[in-house]
Amino acid sequence: MDPLLAFYRHQAPDHRGRWLQEIWRMSPSWLEQHHDYIQWLFPLPELSPVNPQAPRLTLEHRCEFLRDAALRQELGRSLQLMLDFFGLAADAGIWRPAPNAPRAQHAWLNRHNHNQLRITRMIRSLIACGLLNEGLQLQQCVLLAGQYRVAPQTLEFWRHAHEGLPPLPSAAPVPIEFPTSGSAKPHA
Repeated sequence: MDPLLAFYRHQAPDHRGRWLQEIWRMSPSWLEQHHDYIQWLFPLPELSPVNPQAPRLTLEHRCEFLRDAALRQELGRSLQLMLDFFGLAADAGIWRPAPNAPRAQHAWLNRHNHNQLRITRMIRSLIACGLLNEGLQLQQCVLLAGQYRVAPQTLEFWRHAHEGLPPLPSAAPVPIEFPTSGSAKPHA
């Protein structure tokens, strides 16, 4: 079976032997210190120069995410993990930096922070995998939150993250439902 689809279907681990549910349970400090899991959680059509063992998102993968609601739901759980990690919460259905989040969770809201690259990847991957609403909502959230806090170049990366993706078939998937309050860290 294809490594990316097997990973998201809980049938195989990533290149380091980590299962998707294990990554979902990792601590914020682990998520911050490790840099080779994000390419599995949010795959892109481009090969990762940082993690060449990570799968490349193909048109076949993208179509499978469109067809399979369970795959989109699991991608939504990965998104929720990272929203929690970045200190973002839903407020009246709109994601915003949570005012009571620990300061470390908002470290990405600085001029230069490696997590800004992760956010760019997330926007692009969500849209590429057919979670258009979620990708655009994340894009809007970070553009608004970061407009006076991050480097202008970062804002441009976020603004254009979805550009250049080959079109998907016309079938639009149903948006993922996210919890409205509290941490929604998935359970095994």
